[in-house]
Amino acid sequence: MVFIGYIMQKQFSGSFLLKGIIEEVDVSKILMSSFSFRNLSAENIDGLALSIHQHGLLNPIVLRTKGEGYEIVAGVLRFHACKKLGQRKIMSHILEVNDREAFEISLIENLHRKTLDPIEEARAYKTYVCDYGWGGISELSSKICKSVSYIYKRMSILDLPEEILDGFSKSLLNISAMEELMFVKDRQKQINVAQKAMKESMTIKELRQVIEIDNESIYDYKGEACNLPTKDSILDVDLKSRRSFDKAITTLKIASNKMAEIILDIEDNWIVYEMLMQHKVNLNHHIDILIKEKRKLS
Repeated sequence: MVFIGYIMQKQFSGSFLLKGIIEEVDVSKILMSSFSFRNLSAENIDGLALSIHQHGLLNPIVLRTKGEGYEIVAGVLRFHACKKLGQRKIMSHILEVNDREAFEISLIENLHRKTLDPIEEARAYKTYVCDYGWGGISELSSKICKSVSYIYKRMSILDLPEEILDGFSKSLLNISAMEELMFVKDRQKQINVAQKAMKESMTIKELRQVIEIDNESIYDYKGEACNLPTKDSILDVDLKSRRSFDKAITTLKIASNKMAEIILDIEDNWIVYEMLMQHKVNLNHHIDILIKEKRKLS
């Protein structure tokens, strides 16, 4: 399980993510991810479905508990492929993670599998740094193992006019051409040069010849107006204890979900139904207690 090992080694906010629990989960209990980085094509789903049919699901999807069910953290394509095959249950790696950690895991998987185009990648970085304010570019750099300059260049793409971004989406411009166009200060000139490049199918060498490069660094990213944080807060906690709490919370949530399934099968016997329902309430109460106690560690 290459990807699982990758997740387990990823560092989040100064602590190693817990291993989680491997469990077969009913498809009906799985919700879509809160974070979407790319659009899935029917062709990709069909291709993966064929592979899974022939070889099985090599890597479990990654979930986190969400209410009475689970939410996909990573593996949306695998989920759709398994669903297309009519599978009722999917092997899953269940973790207890917050929104920020879920976003990081999903982003890392997409980068690891090279499934994002440069614009999708840039938007993901902007969402992390500016929209959610989870950390500065240097902090994001250390988490995803990409250089600060690489992330700056990707995010700077979003400052280009829509006409240029649209040209990339239509495969009329490539990433190298967009990076060259970032050296042009005047937006109208950017558009004019880009349109000329698309019309004449210019090579990068030809494009450079028609661009007057100013001396200002392209890394003066306009997105800094969103007040990028310079340093993530690091919790001074006992990491081993925190991992233990996370695993305990996940275990009780899984137990609560399974208890709900059992209760549905016995609802015609109200005495047993009430007894089991009380146990489920107690489980949820213990989950709340564990969550509160975990917070005391911070």
